[in-house]
Amino acid sequence: MKTSLEEISPVKKKLLVEVESEEVDRKIEETYRTLGKKAKVHGFRPGKVPRRILERYFKDQVVEEVTRGLVDETLPKAVEESKAMPLSIPMVENDSLKAGQSFKYAVVMEVKPQFELRDYMGVELEKEIVEVTDQDVERNMQEIRKAHATLKPVQEDRGAREGDSIVVDYEAFEAGKPVEGVKAQNFMIALGGGAIHPELEKGLTGLKAGDLKDVEVHFDDKHQNARLAGKDVTFKVKVIDLKITELPELNDEFAKSLGGEFPDLETLKKRVKDSLLENEKKRVEKDFEGDSSRRYPTKSILNFPKAWLSQRSDRASRV
Repeated sequence: MKTSLEEISPVKKKLLVEVESEEVDRKIEETYRTLGKKAKVHGFRPGKVPRRILERYFKDQVVEEVTRGLVDETLPKAVEESKAMPLSIPMVENDSLKAGQSFKYAVVMEVKPQFELRDYMGVELEKEIVEVTDQDVERNMQEIRKAHATLKPVQEDRGAREGDSIVVDYEAFEAGKPVEGVKAQNFMIALGGGAIHPELEKGLTGLKAGDLKDVEVHFDDKHQNARLAGKDVTFKVKVIDLKITELPELNDEFAKSLGGEFPDLETLKKRVKDSLLENEKKRVEKDFEGDSSRRYPTKSILNFPKAWLSQRSDRASRV
Protein backbone atom coordinates (compact mmCIF):
# COMPACT_ATOMS: atom_id res chain seq x y z
CA MET A 1 0.00 0.00 0.00
CA LYS A 2 1.26 3.46 -0.92
CA THR A 3 0.04 6.68 0.67
CA SER A 4 0.63 10.38 0.21
CA LEU A 5 -0.88 13.47 1.80
CA GLU A 6 -1.91 16.68 0.03
CA GLU A 7 -2.79 19.92 1.80
CA ILE A 8 -6.02 21.50 0.59
CA SER A 9 -6.10 24.11 3.37
CA PRO A 10 -4.77 24.42 6.95
CA VAL A 11 -7.82 22.48 8.16
CA LYS A 12 -8.40 20.10 5.24
CA LYS A 13 -6.17 17.37 3.83
CA LYS A 14 -6.48 14.86 0.99
CA LEU A 15 -5.03 11.41 1.65
CA LEU A 16 -4.20 9.43 -1.49
CA VAL A 17 -4.06 5.63 -1.15
CA GLU A 18 -2.98 3.03 -3.69
CA VAL A 19 -3.45 -0.71 -3.14
CA GLU A 20 -1.20 -2.99 -5.20
CA SER A 21 -2.73 -4.98 -8.06
CA GLU A 22 -1.66 -8.27 -6.44
CA GLU A 23 -3.81 -7.52 -3.38
CA VAL A 24 -6.71 -6.45 -5.61
CA ASP A 25 -6.56 -9.73 -7.56
CA ARG A 26 -6.29 -11.75 -4.35
CA LYS A 27 -9.39 -10.11 -2.91
CA ILE A 28 -11.35 -10.61 -6.13
CA GLU A 29 -10.43 -14.31 -6.27
CA GLU A 30 -11.28 -14.76 -2.60
CA THR A 31 -14.67 -13.10 -3.06
CA TYR A 32 -15.56 -15.22 -6.10
CA ARG A 33 -14.58 -18.40 -4.24
CA THR A 34 -16.83 -17.49 -1.35
CA LEU A 35 -19.65 -16.49 -3.69
CA GLY A 36 -19.30 -19.70 -5.71
CA LYS A 37 -20.06 -21.81 -2.64
CA LYS A 38 -23.49 -20.24 -2.06
CA ALA A 39 -24.60 -18.59 -5.31
CA LYS A 40 -27.85 -19.88 -6.81
CA VAL A 41 -28.00 -19.78 -10.61
CA HIS A 42 -30.67 -21.57 -12.60
CA GLY A 43 -29.25 -24.68 -14.28
CA PHE A 44 -26.33 -25.13 -11.92
CA ARG A 45 -25.94 -26.85 -8.56
CA PRO A 46 -24.73 -24.71 -5.62
CA GLY A 47 -20.94 -24.75 -5.58
CA LYS A 48 -20.74 -25.84 -9.22
CA VAL A 49 -21.34 -22.52 -10.97
CA PRO A 50 -18.48 -21.74 -13.42
CA ARG A 51 -16.48 -18.57 -12.81
CA ARG A 52 -17.53 -17.02 -16.14
CA ILE A 53 -21.21 -17.45 -15.14
CA LEU A 54 -20.56 -15.89 -11.74
CA GLU A 55 -18.90 -12.94 -13.46
CA ARG A 56 -21.87 -12.52 -15.80
CA TYR A 57 -24.39 -12.39 -12.96
CA PHE A 58 -22.48 -11.00 -10.00
CA LYS A 59 -19.58 -8.92 -11.34
CA ASP A 60 -20.95 -5.57 -10.13
CA GLN A 61 -21.73 -7.00 -6.71
CA VAL A 62 -18.21 -8.46 -6.39
CA VAL A 63 -16.59 -5.18 -7.50
CA GLU A 64 -18.58 -3.24 -4.92
CA GLU A 65 -17.87 -5.73 -2.15
CA VAL A 66 -14.13 -5.84 -2.88
CA THR A 67 -13.98 -2.04 -3.18
CA ARG A 68 -15.67 -1.57 0.17
CA GLY A 69 -13.50 -4.26 1.77
CA LEU A 70 -10.24 -2.77 0.54
CA VAL A 71 -11.18 0.70 1.79
CA ASP A 72 -12.28 -0.69 5.17
CA GLU A 73 -9.04 -2.64 5.58
CA THR A 74 -6.54 -0.05 4.38
CA LEU A 75 -8.03 3.27 5.47
CA PRO A 76 -7.29 3.01 9.23
CA LYS A 77 -3.64 2.14 8.55
CA ALA A 78 -3.33 4.85 5.88
CA VAL A 79 -4.72 7.49 8.26
CA GLU A 80 -2.36 6.33 10.99
CA GLU A 81 0.64 6.52 8.67
CA SER A 82 -0.32 10.01 7.53
CA LYS A 83 -0.46 11.27 11.13
CA ALA A 84 -3.40 13.46 10.08
CA MET A 85 -6.11 12.76 12.61
CA PRO A 86 -9.57 13.44 11.10
CA LEU A 87 -12.06 15.42 13.16
CA SER A 88 -15.09 13.93 11.37
CA ILE A 89 -16.00 11.01 9.15
CA PRO A 90 -13.79 11.36 6.03
CA MET A 91 -15.24 11.45 2.51
CA VAL A 92 -13.93 8.69 0.25
CA GLU A 93 -13.55 9.13 -3.51
CA ASN A 94 -12.48 6.01 -5.39
CA ASP A 95 -11.69 4.91 -8.93
CA SER A 96 -13.37 1.90 -10.52
CA LEU A 97 -11.80 -1.33 -9.34
CA LYS A 98 -10.42 -3.59 -12.10
CA ALA A 99 -8.62 -6.93 -12.00
CA GLY A 100 -4.91 -6.73 -12.76
CA GLN A 101 -4.71 -3.04 -11.84
CA SER A 102 -3.87 -1.21 -8.65
CA PHE A 103 -6.81 0.33 -6.81
CA LYS A 104 -6.61 4.02 -5.95
CA TYR A 105 -8.81 6.14 -3.74
CA ALA A 106 -8.67 9.53 -2.07
CA VAL A 107 -9.90 10.59 1.36
CA VAL A 108 -10.75 14.20 2.13
CA MET A 109 -10.43 14.94 5.85
CA GLU A 110 -11.00 17.88 8.14
CA VAL A 111 -8.08 18.09 10.58
CA LYS A 112 -6.92 20.22 13.48
CA PRO A 113 -5.05 23.38 12.44
CA GLN A 114 -1.41 23.63 13.52
CA PHE A 115 -0.45 26.65 15.56
CA GLU A 116 2.24 27.70 18.03
CA LEU A 117 1.43 28.24 21.70
CA ARG A 118 3.18 31.09 23.49
CA ASP A 119 3.25 32.30 27.09
CA TYR A 120 1.08 29.48 28.39
CA MET A 121 3.16 28.51 31.46
CA GLY A 122 1.29 29.18 34.68
CA VAL A 123 -2.13 29.24 33.05
CA GLU A 124 -4.70 27.45 35.22
CA LEU A 125 -6.76 24.73 33.57
CA GLU A 126 -10.10 23.24 34.55
CA LYS A 127 -10.43 19.50 34.20
CA GLU A 128 -13.67 18.27 32.66
CA ILE A 129 -15.89 16.27 35.01
CA VAL A 130 -16.43 12.74 33.73
CA GLU A 131 -20.09 11.82 33.45
CA VAL A 132 -22.08 9.01 31.86
CA THR A 133 -25.86 9.39 31.95
CA ASP A 134 -28.63 6.81 31.85
CA GLN A 135 -29.45 8.17 28.38
CA ASP A 136 -25.89 7.35 27.23
CA VAL A 137 -26.25 3.79 28.49
CA GLU A 138 -29.67 3.36 26.89
CA ARG A 139 -28.45 4.74 23.55
CA ASN A 140 -25.61 2.22 23.46
CA MET A 141 -27.88 -0.62 24.56
CA GLN A 142 -30.05 0.18 21.55
CA GLU A 143 -26.99 0.12 19.27
CA ILE A 144 -26.01 -3.31 20.58
CA ARG A 145 -29.60 -4.44 20.04
CA LYS A 146 -29.57 -3.18 16.44
CA ALA A 147 -26.28 -4.99 15.81
CA HIS A 148 -28.06 -8.27 16.59
CA ALA A 149 -31.15 -7.60 14.50
CA THR A 150 -32.29 -10.23 12.00
CA LEU A 151 -33.99 -9.88 8.62
CA LYS A 152 -37.17 -11.87 8.09
CA PRO A 153 -39.57 -12.05 5.13
CA VAL A 154 -42.59 -9.75 5.33
CA GLN A 155 -45.60 -12.03 5.93
CA GLU A 156 -48.43 -9.55 5.44
CA ASP A 157 -49.76 -8.56 2.03
CA ARG A 158 -48.36 -5.05 1.67
CA GLY A 159 -45.88 -2.99 -0.26
CA ALA A 160 -42.40 -1.91 0.81
CA ARG A 161 -42.22 0.95 3.29
CA GLU A 162 -39.65 2.86 5.30
CA GLY A 163 -37.69 0.54 7.57
CA ASP A 164 -38.01 -2.46 5.23
CA SER A 165 -35.15 -4.01 3.28
CA ILE A 166 -36.09 -4.59 -0.35
CA VAL A 167 -34.15 -7.07 -2.50
CA VAL A 168 -34.08 -6.15 -6.19
CA ASP A 169 -32.52 -6.78 -9.57
CA TYR A 170 -31.88 -3.48 -11.34
CA GLU A 171 -30.18 -1.99 -14.35
CA ALA A 172 -29.77 1.68 -15.29
CA PHE A 173 -30.45 3.06 -18.79
CA GLU A 174 -29.82 6.46 -20.32
CA ALA A 175 -31.71 7.25 -23.55
CA GLY A 176 -32.49 3.56 -23.88
CA LYS A 177 -28.87 2.41 -23.58
CA PRO A 178 -27.43 0.59 -20.53
CA VAL A 179 -25.23 2.66 -18.21
CA GLU A 180 -21.99 0.70 -17.87
CA GLY A 181 -21.47 -0.86 -14.46
CA VAL A 182 -24.78 0.30 -12.95
CA LYS A 183 -26.71 -2.94 -12.50
CA ALA A 184 -27.00 -5.65 -9.87
CA GLN A 185 -28.87 -8.79 -8.92
CA ASN A 186 -30.27 -9.75 -5.53
CA PHE A 187 -29.26 -6.31 -4.27
CA MET A 188 -30.55 -5.37 -0.81
CA ILE A 189 -31.53 -1.78 -0.05
CA ALA A 190 -32.64 -0.47 3.34
CA LEU A 191 -35.50 1.96 2.68
CA GLY A 192 -35.28 5.13 4.74
CA GLY A 193 -31.56 4.69 5.34
CA GLY A 194 -30.50 7.40 2.90
CA ALA A 195 -28.26 4.99 0.96
CA ILE A 196 -29.88 5.60 -2.43
CA HIS A 197 -31.20 8.56 -4.43
CA PRO A 198 -34.47 9.92 -2.93
CA GLU A 199 -36.28 9.60 -6.28
CA LEU A 200 -35.29 5.95 -6.59
CA GLU A 201 -36.29 5.25 -2.99
CA LYS A 202 -39.67 6.89 -3.62
CA GLY A 203 -40.12 4.71 -6.71
CA LEU A 204 -39.40 1.53 -4.74
CA THR A 205 -41.75 2.37 -1.89
CA GLY A 206 -44.99 0.46 -2.13
CA LEU A 207 -43.67 -2.32 -4.39
CA LYS A 208 -44.21 -6.02 -3.61
CA ALA A 209 -42.20 -9.14 -4.42
CA GLY A 210 -42.48 -9.89 -8.14
CA ASP A 211 -43.31 -6.31 -9.15
CA LEU A 212 -41.60 -4.77 -12.18
CA LYS A 213 -41.16 -1.01 -12.47
CA ASP A 214 -39.26 1.65 -14.40
CA VAL A 215 -38.13 4.46 -12.09
CA GLU A 216 -37.00 7.79 -13.57
CA VAL A 217 -34.19 9.52 -11.64
CA HIS A 218 -32.30 12.75 -12.32
CA PHE A 219 -28.77 12.94 -10.90
CA ASP A 220 -27.12 16.30 -10.32
CA ASP A 221 -23.73 17.18 -11.78
CA LYS A 222 -21.92 16.59 -8.48
CA HIS A 223 -23.23 13.08 -7.81
CA GLN A 224 -20.54 10.79 -6.35
CA ASN A 225 -20.96 8.18 -9.11
CA ALA A 226 -19.36 9.70 -12.22
CA ARG A 227 -21.32 7.32 -14.48
CA LEU A 228 -24.57 8.89 -13.26
CA ALA A 229 -23.63 12.52 -12.58
CA GLY A 230 -25.73 14.99 -14.59
CA LYS A 231 -27.85 12.28 -16.24
CA ASP A 232 -31.53 11.41 -16.48
CA VAL A 233 -31.59 7.69 -15.85
CA THR A 234 -34.26 5.01 -16.01
CA PHE A 235 -33.88 2.17 -13.53
CA LYS A 236 -35.55 -1.05 -14.63
CA VAL A 237 -36.33 -2.78 -11.35
CA LYS A 238 -37.62 -6.23 -10.43
CA VAL A 239 -38.48 -6.86 -6.77
CA ILE A 240 -37.15 -10.23 -5.59
CA ASP A 241 -38.05 -10.14 -1.92
CA LEU A 242 -39.16 -7.89 0.89
CA LYS A 243 -37.75 -8.22 4.40
CA ILE A 244 -38.34 -6.57 7.74
CA THR A 245 -35.81 -5.97 10.50
CA GLU A 246 -36.65 -7.78 13.71
CA LEU A 247 -34.97 -6.49 16.85
CA PRO A 248 -34.34 -8.81 19.81
CA GLU A 249 -35.97 -8.01 23.13
CA LEU A 250 -33.68 -6.41 25.68
CA ASN A 251 -34.03 -8.99 28.43
CA ASP A 252 -31.98 -11.48 30.43
CA GLU A 253 -32.01 -14.04 27.59
CA PHE A 254 -30.53 -11.48 25.21
CA ALA A 255 -27.77 -10.65 27.70
CA LYS A 256 -26.93 -14.35 28.11
CA SER A 257 -26.68 -14.76 24.34
CA LEU A 258 -23.73 -12.32 24.33
CA GLY A 259 -21.63 -14.62 26.50
CA GLY A 260 -21.47 -16.29 29.88
CA GLU A 261 -20.13 -13.15 31.54
CA PHE A 262 -23.60 -11.59 31.33
CA PRO A 263 -26.04 -13.65 33.43
CA ASP A 264 -28.73 -10.97 33.18
CA LEU A 265 -29.59 -7.63 31.57
CA GLU A 266 -28.52 -5.53 34.55
CA THR A 267 -25.01 -7.00 34.39
CA LEU A 268 -24.80 -6.08 30.71
CA LYS A 269 -25.99 -2.52 31.40
CA LYS A 270 -23.41 -2.14 34.15
CA ARG A 271 -20.64 -3.31 31.83
CA VAL A 272 -21.80 -0.85 29.16
CA LYS A 273 -21.75 1.99 31.68
CA ASP A 274 -18.30 0.95 32.96
CA SER A 275 -16.94 0.88 29.39
CA LEU A 276 -18.39 4.29 28.62
CA LEU A 277 -16.96 5.69 31.83
CA GLU A 278 -13.52 4.25 31.09
CA ASN A 279 -13.52 5.74 27.59
CA GLU A 280 -14.59 9.13 28.92
CA LYS A 281 -11.84 9.10 31.54
CA LYS A 282 -9.20 8.33 28.90
CA ARG A 283 -10.51 11.11 26.66
CA VAL A 284 -10.51 13.67 29.47
CA GLU A 285 -6.99 12.70 30.56
CA LYS A 286 -5.62 13.02 27.03
CA ASP A 287 -7.36 16.36 26.51
CA PHE A 288 -6.10 17.64 29.84
CA GLU A 289 -2.53 16.59 29.08
CA GLY A 290 -2.77 18.31 25.70
CA ASP A 291 -2.01 15.12 23.74
CA SER A 292 -3.74 15.47 20.37
CA SER A 293 -1.86 12.55 18.83
CA ARG A 294 -4.67 10.22 19.79
CA ARG A 295 -8.38 10.80 20.20
CA TYR A 296 -10.71 8.48 22.03
CA PRO A 297 -14.22 8.23 20.56
CA THR A 298 -16.70 9.25 23.23
CA LYS A 299 -19.71 7.26 24.36
CA SER A 300 -19.46 4.90 21.40
CA ILE A 301 -20.03 1.18 20.98
CA LEU A 302 -16.89 1.15 18.81
CA ASN A 303 -14.82 0.76 21.96
CA PHE A 304 -16.73 -2.24 23.29
CA PRO A 305 -15.48 -5.84 22.96
CA LYS A 306 -16.24 -7.14 19.46
CA ALA A 307 -17.90 -10.21 20.93
CA TRP A 308 -20.78 -7.98 22.02
CA LEU A 309 -21.54 -7.01 18.45
CA SER A 310 -22.50 -9.05 15.41
CA GLN A 311 -20.34 -8.23 12.41
CA ARG A 312 -23.33 -7.32 10.20
CA SER A 313 -22.55 -5.60 6.92
CA ASP A 314 -25.62 -4.20 5.14
CA ARG A 315 -24.84 -3.56 1.49
CA ALA A 316 -25.33 0.11 0.69
CA SER A 317 -26.17 1.27 -2.80
CA ARG A 318 -24.22 3.98 -4.59
CA VAL A 319 -27.18 5.02 -6.73
